[in-house]
Amino acid sequence: MGRAGQLVDVNGDGKVDLRDAATQPPTALVAQAHKRGLFVHVFTFRNEQRGLASSYKGDPQAEYLQFFQLGVDGVFSEFPDTAVTARSVYCMSPIGSSDVTDETLRLGQQERTRTVLSRS
Repeated sequence: MGRAGQLVDVNGDGKVDLRDAATQPPTALVAQAHKRGLFVHVFTFRNEQRGLASSYKGDPQAEYLQFFQLGVDGVFSEFPDTAVTARSVYCMSPIGSSDVTDETLRLGQQERTRTVLSRS
């Protein structure tokens, strides 16, 4: 981000869009919601490169995996095949293999099922 808080052309493609954005560090929001008995469903996941933050390096599955690792209960996706594949990868990965280091954010990994919702 530039000094005024506006995106700058980080990737050098001549356009300023979400590909120039970076994700913020995870918070304990999902874990706090779960402690209050709430479910967390996030939306809307897409595969287009122009909608992915640079942090995901052009890999839409990386975005899903980060949210699954944070413990969300479900995702809304325009691309259910990608969502289901990411969910399968997540569910097959060993507990503790998460890139998320704050233990409170791993509370959702104890029950390793996630829901994928799609309009298609």
